[in-house]
Amino acid sequence: MHRFFGPCLPMLKDARVLDVGCGKGTTTFYAALCGAKEVVGLDPEASGSTSGSTQTFSKIREELGLEQCILEPTDFMAYSTETPFDLILLYNSINHIREVTSDIRRDEAARESQSRVIAKIAKVLKPNGWVVLCDAGRRNLFGDLGLRSPLAPTINWKTHQTLGAWRRLLAENGFGDFCHNWYVPYIVPWAGILLDNPVSNYLTFSHFVLRGRKIK
Repeated sequence: MHRFFGPCLPMLKDARVLDVGCGKGTTTFYAALCGAKEVVGLDPEASGSTSGSTQTFSKIREELGLEQCILEPTDFMAYSTETPFDLILLYNSINHIREVTSDIRRDEAARESQSRVIAKIAKVLKPNGWVVLCDAGRRNLFGDLGLRSPLAPTINWKTHQTLGAWRRLLAENGFGDFCHNWYVPYIVPWAGILLDNPVSNYLTFSHFVLRGRKIK
C-alpha cells in the first residue's frame, strides 16, 4: 500500500476518497485507517455477486468499526455524486471499466472509449485532487513471445494499456504533476533497486503505479 499511494499517502487524512473496483475492500479500508473521513467503494458485482465480496466487505467494516466506508454496487461510468472527491483510487481496475483489446495508441475507437473513462475521473474529482491507479502493462517479454508468464500466468497482456498511454490520456484531460513506480514484490522490498525500472519490469511483472493531479 505504501508503494501504491506513494506521495499521496499523507493526503488521505480527512479526505473524501472513491475506490473504483474495490472488491472486498483492501484499499478502501486502508484509506480509512489512514484517516480518510469518507471512502466510497464501487463494485458493480456487489449487487449480484456470489463471490462473497459484499459479505466480506461488510464483515471487515463492522469488525474495524469503519462506518465511513460505504459500498456502492454501481458501475463507475453510471456513478454520480454532488460532492467531488479528493482522491480516486483504481487498484488493478482501470482496464475493467471499459474493456478493450486494441492498443489505444493506434486504435482511435478504443482510445476514445478509454478517454471517456478518464474524463469521468476528472469530472468526479476536485480541482487539485489526485488519481492513483495501478495496472499490468500491455508490453511484457512473455506476452510478446506468445508465452504464458510464470510470474503472472493469468494476465492477458493485450487487454491492458501501457503506462505512457494512460499518462497521455490523463494529460489530455487536465492532469499533470505525474509520478510513477514499477512493481516490486512486498516480500522482497530490497529488490526495488533491480525491479523499479521499465526494462526489468518488461522482463518480469510489467506492473506499474501512476499518479496524477487534476490541474485544469
